[in-house]
Amino acid sequence: MISLPVLEISVISTAFLILLIYHIHLVHQLRKAPMVTSIGLTSHLRLEWVQSVNRDNRAILAVQTMRNWVMASNLLASTAVLISLAINNAALRPDTSSGIPAALNWFGSLLILLSTPRSNGAQLH
Repeated sequence: MISLPVLEISVISTAFLILLIYHIHLVHQLRKAPMVTSIGLTSHLRLEWVQSVNRDNRAILAVQTMRNWVMASNLLASTAVLISLAINNAALRPDTSSGIPAALNWFGSLLILLSTPRSNGAQLH
């Protein structure tokens, strides 16, 4: 049977390999056929929009639109940070929800024991 550290390393390596292959494929698609990807389509539409704003001399619209984009990205980023902090707080609270880290630990690693804060001063043996 495969030992746990070897299994964890192989699962993590496989996940990173899949992510790397996806990004290589995405870059290849962006160079070969950019209108197939959402990145290429968004870039093309943004370029069309900038050209129409320049052609019609609507500078105030451009400034307001860019301001709205910045505000929307700030809102989404702060929401993502708050959600991740809430999940970390719920998952790593040792007093009320001690079963959550163990339930999320599918492979039985000891790393969760090392990263979980201890309130009673217990030590690992």
